[in-house]
Amino acid sequence: MPDERFLPEAQRLCRKHGTVFIVDEIQAGLGRTGRFFGGEHWELDPDIVTVSKALSGGYVPVGAVLLLRDLHKKTFSGLERCVVHSNTFGMNELAMGAGLAMLEVLESEGLIDNAAHQGERLLAGLSEMVERYEMLHDVRGEGLMIGIEFGPPSLLKLRAAWKALETMQAGLSAQLVVMGLMHDHRLLTQVSGHRVNIIKSLPPLILTNEDVEYALGAIASALEKAHKVRGGLWDLGRGLVKAAMKR
Repeated sequence: MPDERFLPEAQRLCRKHGTVFIVDEIQAGLGRTGRFFGGEHWELDPDIVTVSKALSGGYVPVGAVLLLRDLHKKTFSGLERCVVHSNTFGMNELAMGAGLAMLEVLESEGLIDNAAHQGERLLAGLSEMVERYEMLHDVRGEGLMIGIEFGPPSLLKLRAAWKALETMQAGLSAQLVVMGLMHDHRLLTQVSGHRVNIIKSLPPLILTNEDVEYALGAIASALEKAHKVRGGLWDLGRGLVKAAMKR
């Protein structure tokens, strides 16, 4: 999460130097963080906003660029500039229809408020686990965009197992938790990047109270297994290491 002053200050500097201020809302926008746009948490006023991913509810590939009218006029200022940006499949009726339907559902079903409410419950439950599990180092996020960060445990045996996995492949420890959540609980998560021990949780905006309780129980169960040196996730990790060594 950025420092509270970072994004407003970046915006101020762009304004000062006449630079266009662009906010990427492709993943953080459309209710994901408990606001329509993630930048609203910092009261940002961008010149350009990019959106995609959730714009069709995930059913149709669609993206959009929102920009100030003056910028649009300068970009397409005349006939010679009409081809500055073009797209073979731009503005197709299926994508536009899906986008409009998604926006209607987002508003009529109160999904933005639900993301804010359920996100608070998830973050609170996950934050309580930080004290209980050595490998769990930090939990952060806004709404239903949550990062779960893992790091080396202090217990000697557990630390040795961690080191063995991380020597084989950086980020493998978090990947094992992801695999355990899917295998044992059918809970879909993902690591936030290659060689990164952070799990990214992006649950659907229709999440219910029951879903939150199930997710918290599943994550706690996966962490319990991860903190046992024998069995569970570590056996899976050893299997991956042996298979890699054979290759």
